[in-house]
Amino acid sequence: MDTFALKITLSQGLALVNMLPGPPGIQLSIFLGHARGSLIGGILAGVCLILPAFFIMLALSSAYVAFGALPTMRSASYGLGPVVVGIFAVSVYRPGKAAIKEHSQIAIGVAAAGVMFSTSVQSLRRFDPEVVEIHVAVGHDQSPMRPV
Repeated sequence: MDTFALKITLSQGLALVNMLPGPPGIQLSIFLGHARGSLIGGILAGVCLILPAFFIMLALSSAYVAFGALPTMRSASYGLGPVVVGIFAVSVYRPGKAAIKEHSQIAIGVAAAGVMFSTSVQSLRRFDPEVVEIHVAVGHDQSPMRPV
């Protein structure tokens, strides 16, 4: 598969998985594995993406259960927060840099971020994301579902 076809397949796969419920990263990897290697490629891509994360989380949770009460372990877990934020920022920046081609797309992204940060949806954080999206789309500032 040449680079041009791979970019088209990636764009189509990303559009497809954004319509599906669930984690889009896993679905996109399974889609691309299926595009490259049919059913076996899709299964292998999904398993190869999920198993390493499973074993890492298993090891980290076991270490936390065994050593979580120690002050050193608490300090180490507090230090992970900025690392996670940095990884998230890089993972948003790299695909965005490749996908954004025009200044109008940057303006739309900045406007969407501004609306997201300026609306009062903090009271709905415990609820389903679809409910929050509908709430913001309708434009309600005060929620009847606000927790007491």
